[in-house]
Amino acid sequence: VANAPRVPVAASSVAATRRQTNDEDAAIEKMLANLKE
Repeated sequence: VANAPRVPVAASSVAATRRQTNDEDAAIEKMLANLKE
């Protein structure tokens, strides 16, 4: 998230919460990758 300044701080909190499952964690990583492009 630090590498994607456009991502709101709230997104970081949501990502941390959703990391409880691997599928959701992967989805968030994909989302962040899309935002960086």
